[in-house]
Amino acid sequence: MAALEDAAPAPSRSRGPQFSLRSLLAIMLVAGLLLGRYGLQRLEAARERAALIELRESGADVQFHAGRAVGVSFSGDTFQPDAVDALSRLSHLQRLVLIDTSVNDAGLARVADLSQLEAFLLLGGAITDEGLTHVARLENLRVLRLDNTAIGDRGLERVARLHKLQRLDLVGTRVTDAGLRYLEDLPQLDRVYLHGTRVTDEGVQQLQGKRPDAKIVY
Repeated sequence: MAALEDAAPAPSRSRGPQFSLRSLLAIMLVAGLLLGRYGLQRLEAARERAALIELRESGADVQFHAGRAVGVSFSGDTFQPDAVDALSRLSHLQRLVLIDTSVNDAGLARVADLSQLEAFLLLGGAITDEGLTHVARLENLRVLRLDNTAIGDRGLERVARLHKLQRLDLVGTRVTDAGLRYLEDLPQLDRVYLHGTRVTDEGVQQLQGKRPDAKIVY
């Protein structure tokens, strides 16, 4: 009996790491999320590559920053409203330039889907004041150029909805003093270009009085 009591206890078996079912499920969930995110990133990259091919084949000029497509320019007949489908796949697109294209008011309705745009340069084209109803949906715009278009005072009433706008170019448009009044309450507007418009010294002075820090060139 004493011999049994004095005998050394049997060594315990070493156990590896123990995981509860909850821990295993958590690990599987995290792994699944990481794989899913990686898959989405690869899908997004593939969609952007396909969009860039489409745009280049159409004759568009694409500008890059840090490896990302941030700007696209079209001139003449290179722009068609269907190009918006490709543009919408560029997740970092900030700038769109249309130079003497055939875009009209209906085409601007498609452009308005590019809600991330910060700069829209529409130089020439067959747009009217009604088309700016669609442009007013681009709530993140900071720069808007409408040079040599047929817009007038009613168009500026719509532009006045762009509360982040900092620069507005109206060179060669039909804008008059009456239209300038719509710009008085734009909180961030600091540059306005009015060469070749129908504004007068009096109208510009009134706008300057309301926006004393703004640079107004006419």
